[in-house]
Amino acid sequence: EIEACDVTAGISTIKPGDSTPVTAADFAIQGLVSRALKQRFPADRFMGEEDSKELREDEDLCNLALELCSNFGGSISREEFLQCVDAGLEADQGQQRVWVLDPIDGTKGFVTGQGYVIGLSLLADGVPLIGVMGNPNVQSTPPIMIAVKGQGLRW
Repeated sequence: EIEACDVTAGISTIKPGDSTPVTAADFAIQGLVSRALKQRFPADRFMGEEDSKELREDEDLCNLALELCSNFGGSISREEFLQCVDAGLEADQGQQRVWVLDPIDGTKGFVTGQGYVIGLSLLADGVPLIGVMGNPNVQSTPPIMIAVKGQGLRW
């Protein structure tokens, strides 16, 4: 689990329009998930919220995000990490399947130690097939819930 002290120093910016913070953990999760999905499903498209612009402009933020990604996903070079983050902006090239990630839904809650989730879904030709929500801070219910089309919700 990523500790609060690892991320509160890693707030890079406040997004215009919705006033939400972006943290090193947002970038780390997106890089980690993007890399894992590309290794397992290279023909699939990936969509994510973040891009590497802030990471390229802020070396300390990039180093923190890269360290978090490496600690949880294994060794990765800086350039590969930045490419994995940017993969979330990949243009539609006619792929039938697309993975959609919200690296931290509720970043304000994450930063303050409150509620947040990590959301990932798989769509095929625009139809949702799988939805996964991970809630690492929850104690009263299972931390991961998975819904599969035609199979219902499991945890």
